[in-house]
Amino acid sequence: MRRAGRAKSIREFVTGPPAGSVEDFALRDIPLYARKLLLGPITPHPGGEFSKTPLPEGKPRDAPLTVTLLGDIMFWRRMPGDGAGLYEKLPPALLRSDLTLANLEFPVHPDVRPRGFPRFNGTHEYFRRVVLPLQPHALSVANNHCLDQGGEGLQSTIELVECAGIAALGAGQGRHRFRLLEAAGTRVALAAFTYSTNGHSPPRHPAVNRLRLNAPQEEGADRQELWTTVAEMRRAADSVIVSLHWGFEFELAPRQQQVHLAHRLLEAGVDVIAGHHPHVLQPVERYQAGDGRSCLCFYSLGNWTSGMLPRCTRVTAAVQVGLAPGAGCTGLQAHPLYFDRRGPRLRPLAGPEEHRLWRWVPRSLQSVSAG
Repeated sequence: MRRAGRAKSIREFVTGPPAGSVEDFALRDIPLYARKLLLGPITPHPGGEFSKTPLPEGKPRDAPLTVTLLGDIMFWRRMPGDGAGLYEKLPPALLRSDLTLANLEFPVHPDVRPRGFPRFNGTHEYFRRVVLPLQPHALSVANNHCLDQGGEGLQSTIELVECAGIAALGAGQGRHRFRLLEAAGTRVALAAFTYSTNGHSPPRHPAVNRLRLNAPQEEGADRQELWTTVAEMRRAADSVIVSLHWGFEFELAPRQQQVHLAHRLLEAGVDVIAGHHPHVLQPVERYQAGDGRSCLCFYSLGNWTSGMLPRCTRVTAAVQVGLAPGAGCTGLQAHPLYFDRRGPRLRPLAGPEEHRLWRWVPRSLQSVSAG
C-alpha cells in the first residue's frame, strides 16, 4: 500500500495539473515558467464561460459608494530617492474614493534587515512613503509572500497596518474571517484569500486565509467554508468585495478554473473580485448574477510598485468602481499607469505614441479608460 501511494505521489509531481504554487508544484511547471521568463507573458484561453457582457458605462462618482482598487504593492529594496515624486502624476480623483483597497505584498519584520526576492522584508520607511500616501482603507496581507519572515513577520505587519488605521484583510482574524467597514453610509464586507504561502505552513496565530484557488477541483472542505463565509458577508453588508491572490505569473488572461470559481463567488453574493499575483494586467469581466446584481471581476490588477525589469510588469491600472446596494456595480473607470523606475514615479499612459506600453493593457480596461 505504501509503495502504491508513493507511486501516485511521484506521478502527481511529474504530470499533476498546474496550480502555480509551491505546495502543488509539478515537474511540468518547469518548462512553462522557463518559457514565460525567457520569451515573455503568454495568453491562455479563459474558456467559454468568460462573459462578453458590456462593462458598466456609468460614472463611479454618481454611485452611492466609490471604490478604488489597486494591484500589488511590492517592496523594491533599491528604490531611489525619498519617494516625494512617486505619486505626483496620479489623477487626484483616485485618492478621493470612499474606499481604497490594495494588496500589500511584503512583510515588515523590524528585527530583520531589508530583503528583496525571494524572501521579502520591507521597512517602516518604505511603508510610510509608498503605502500611506495612497490613504488606503484596507490592505490585503494574504498573499504568497506574507510568511516570508514567518509568523512573527506577519504579526508585525498586521500591527503596522492596523496602527495606521488601515484594516488588514486575510490574516489575523481567524480562518476565513472578514471585516466590516462603513463608507459613505454603506456597509461593506471585505475579505482576502491567497492561493499559496510559498510552502510556509500558516501558523495558528495569526491565521492566514489560504485556499487552493488555482486548483481545478470543484469541491472540498475549504471551498465549503468559502461559500459559508461569503453567505455571512452578504447577510452582514450592503456590498461585498473579495480580494483574491491567485492565477499564474506572467499570463495575460485567467485560466478556465479561475473563471468558473469567480462566477460561483459572484453568484454566492460577491459584488467585486479584486485579483492580483500574475504581475501583469488581465481583463475585467462583467457578470450578471441570478439575483440581478451587476458584478465585476478584475482577474489581475498587475503590480502597483515593483522593482521588476520587464515593462509589462510595470504597466498597471487603478480602477474606480461605483457600487449601489442591491444593484452591484453601476459605474467603472480605469486609469492605466506606468511605473517608471527613473523617478521613480507612477505616471498615466500617454496616447498612441506609447503603443508599446498600451499593448499590455487589456482591451476591456482600455474601453473604460479615463480620457
